Amino acid sequence: MLFSGEKEIGFPKNVVADFFENPSKVVDCIPGIESYDVKGSEFKAKVKFKIGAISGAFGIEGKIETKKPGEEYVIYLKGKKLGAGFEATSTCTLVPKDENTTIVKYVTDLKLSGMLAAIGKGIIENVANNIVDQLLENIRKKLGSA
Repeated sequence: MLFSGEKEIGFPKNVVADFFENPSKVVDCIPGIESYDVKGSEFKAKVKFKIGAISGAFGIEGKIETKKPGEEYVIYLKGKKLGAGFEATSTCTLVPKDENTTIVKYVTDLKLSGMLAAIGKGIIENVANNIVDQLLENIRKKLGSA
């Protein structure tokens, strides 16, 4: 399942890019994050969220890869909980709107298994877009407090 979107972040592109190049900072912005361990560009985390009737903490493994420094980043995620799992690849592209604003465009390919696969596409897409929007909003807030 593919979905996409974009969000404006009121900071220059180089500031947003510096943030994306620090996996610890990005992982800390994941909505529902309970704990995490980052080693280089790879991480393991425990994330709590709810999708339809399925809720609780998912064990997640991931990696943040720089494809084009300052322009494009790919976030790989693989998560599972008893009877449910997912894999996601999200490509984030940084586009300057002006000298003080960056648009983060994303395209995500999401694959579901187990009970997650039985949930309707509309619900999944809404939750997934909400998670990405929250992540980008958390990044914006962190940049504002830096």
